[in-house]
Amino acid sequence: MNLADTPAGTRPEERLPVLFHVQAGASVGMGHLARSAALMAGLEGEGVTCRLSLDADAAGQAFAKARGLAATATLGDPCAALVVDALDLPSATRDAAQHVFPRILISPVCADADVATHVLLRDMPPGLAGQLAKDTRVLTDPDFAFVTAQGLVRRERIYDRLRIGLCLSGGVDRTALDPLVDCLLAAPEVAQLTVIDPRRPLRADDTDGRVVHVAPGAAPWGALQDINLFIGGDGVMLAEAIAQAIPALSLTTADRLPKNAALMATGALACVLRGPGMDAELTKRIRDLTALKRMHANAWHLDGPGRATALARAVITTLHDRPKV
Repeated sequence: MNLADTPAGTRPEERLPVLFHVQAGASVGMGHLARSAALMAGLEGEGVTCRLSLDADAAGQAFAKARGLAATATLGDPCAALVVDALDLPSATRDAAQHVFPRILISPVCADADVATHVLLRDMPPGLAGQLAKDTRVLTDPDFAFVTAQGLVRRERIYDRLRIGLCLSGGVDRTALDPLVDCLLAAPEVAQLTVIDPRRPLRADDTDGRVVHVAPGAAPWGALQDINLFIGGDGVMLAEAIAQAIPALSLTTADRLPKNAALMATGALACVLRGPGMDAELTKRIRDLTALKRMHANAWHLDGPGRATALARAVITTLHDRPKV
């Protein structure tokens, strides 16, 4: 039974759409939009109408168009709830949001987290917790990480040689690409490296064909379907890899390390800190095929695709919440 079929769904306010305010672009990446697009699809599958307000540059607009998303809403539109998936909110957006209840934050990194009445996250980064308003209602669930895993399929992976997928961001990542590619190719275990990045790596021109370059797009896993190790930044593709039973390595920073603590706890994700020691640690990780096999087994047993609806269910429950008086 979907929300529209329930008695609560007959109330006029619950026939209003859920409004999503999302950021996307070359600087912030496409993870917010990918997550919200998946959540919108999950909610609409349960009878909840969703509309999108998009704060995006040309790259973000193109990504939304490729996903078939129409960003026609504004925060002044009547809505049953506001879902925020953004790094920050312009002051005008903050002001316009105040008339909406509930205001649901699903981004683990947001400079304006205090605007939220509800927070739904896979885990709570310490820095975010200190920003929340006193009465904010918080629900953390590691299953929320797999909201974008709907439709993905687990497959057994073999670890005689490595076929690595590398995608640091849907936008522009600050890490120098060519030295990273050289580091990975120096490991004899690496048979092929598929790089999804706006920048074309120099080694993509090598005649041995070990490096394949793919421009970022709305369906990256089509190019990565045969990999057995994924290396990313700290965004949604980590959970998508794990959902397919692919071990994942996150190249991250100390301040962003807590963002994926729940995934690290599963044993399917390991983090490598960016900086002077990154190459040595990364080389150690990719050369340990036994450890990668264990990570693959851990990812398999998680069954990420089976957890993909958890966040949509939590949002639907939150729609029935009412302000404290």
